[in-house]
Amino acid sequence: SSDLVSINGTLAYSPTTVESQLTWFDAEGKVLSTVGKPGPYADMALSPDGTRALVSRYAQQHQALWLLDISRGTSTRLELDPSTDNACAVWAPDGRSIIFGSARAGHMMDIYKKQISGAADAEALIKSNEWKTPSSWSPDGRFLLYVSDGGVTNGDLWVLPLEGHQKPKPFLRTEFDEREGRFSPDGRWVAYVSNESGRSEIYVQPFSPDALGEGISNAGGKRLISENGGWDPNWRQDGKELYYIDLDGKLM
Repeated sequence: SSDLVSINGTLAYSPTTVESQLTWFDAEGKVLSTVGKPGPYADMALSPDGTRALVSRYAQQHQALWLLDISRGTSTRLELDPSTDNACAVWAPDGRSIIFGSARAGHMMDIYKKQISGAADAEALIKSNEWKTPSSWSPDGRFLLYVSDGGVTNGDLWVLPLEGHQKPKPFLRTEFDEREGRFSPDGRWVAYVSNESGRSEIYVQPFSPDALGEGISNAGGKRLISENGGWDPNWRQDGKELYYIDLDGKLM
């Protein structure tokens, strides 16, 4: 999956195959260089400063989190329990901590927070009977956007306020499948994937903390972005462009 896009158009992209290679491309699609060795990557998140990446790799039938130093090409495994899945990590805006999904202790995929350095244990943020996948950390550090599966509807987008011990609130909760929500760099918009048209498409919708809790589905300002379907939306760092993969596998 692709991730953070820089102002000059350079991005990191990982094909979703069993054995894939983390690769730098320019805005015209030219290969610039590769990072690390090929491996069974499941997902990837580039750090805010572009120097590190969090990757999920399949190991012993489970997903494991690794921290990759891009300049050196070295990697360190995080969350060492080999008997559970740890995946779908997102970075804090300052790059000092991460939030990730973990199916530890026989639970569904719950959401945990961990400092990227140091030996402190991960802190559980949400434990429940739904499968939950972290999706995006707001640029002001106040909110986590995540996908919840397993309720009465399909995948829904929820927001967890990270200050003041507040409860999660729905952002998009409809009869359709919404996922892969990404905050814009200014925090005012969320790009996401929905199948409300009958296929996966990319939409953008305003984000207002004051409107949380209603499970909005037809709020003003929603825009359809993709023309031939799409998935995995990612914002350029200045928020002026949006990148995604269309249903033919092309980077748009």
